[in-house]
Formats: sequence, C-alpha cells, structure tokens
Amino acid sequence: MQVLVNKFVTIALLILFSFPVFSKQIYTIARAPQSSYAKTEKAWTPYVQYLNKTTDYSFKLKLYNERNKFEQDIKSGAVDFYFGNPGYGIVGHLNHGYIPVIRSNKKKLQGIIVTAKDSSLSKVSDLQGKKLVFPGKSAFAASLLIRHFLLTDSDVTV
Repeated sequence: MQVLVNKFVTIALLILFSFPVFSKQIYTIARAPQSSYAKTEKAWTPYVQYLNKTTDYSFKLKLYNERNKFEQDIKSGAVDFYFGNPGYGIVGHLNHGYIPVIRSNKKKLQGIIVTAKDSSLSKVSDLQGKKLVFPGKSAFAASLLIRHFLLTDSDVTV
C-alpha cells in the first residue's frame, strides 16, 4: 500500500509542477550584434549570471550572428528584454510596445563621416552632389544620425 501511495504522490507532484504556474519563467535578454559572437558572449554572460544569482528571476542570453534576425525578434516581440541602440528602441516600441528601462550613462552618441586620406573632400558642404555609402539602413550612429544631421544641420541635400 505504501508503494502505491508513494507512486501516487510522485505522479501528483509531477503533474502539479508541470503546470506553468509552478514553473519559474525564464526571461530572454537579447543583445544586438555589434562585435563577434564570442566577444559578445564573453562580455554579456557574466551579467546574465549576476542577474540570475541576485534576483528572484531567471534569465537567458540570446545572441545573434545576423542583425536582421535580431531586428525580426524585436519587431515580433520574441524576446523579453533587449539591448540595442536608440533606433531599436523606437522600432521595439512602435512594433511591440517595448519601453526603455535602463540606458547607458556614457556621453551622447556621435556619428562620423569619413573619406579617404587623399580625398579632396574636407568639409560637409563638399558632399553636395556626391554619393554617400552607409553601413546599414538602421545603424543608428553610423547611418540614421548622420542622415538626420545632413538633412537638418547642413546645406547638403540627401
């Protein structure tokens, strides 16, 4: 009889704890690809381990080799938290209602425009009528910020 009771209790506990109410939710933290996968993993894994150790929540890190896949996950709401540039903040909010909860305390973001060392281009107005190349349509500092500057703070038509 005791064996039957033990089996019943074991089965009941397995059923009871298989319901989501009793299992601990694991939150996903996504990191936009910026450097190599290995470097990003090395930099972010200790942070996620620290959160798991010091909070009552469970987190897992999701890294990407492709920027497009990261953007798709942000647009679809496939991750719980993500770290990306301010442009992704807008995309995430508009598409899935993400809201910012932390921000970097580093100085303001800046973009740069570069030319070849031997180029005759030396000032922004020299860009008028020239073809510009940007690294990615949604790269915030490298593309969006520069385009905004050219449209609003210069005489260059883009």
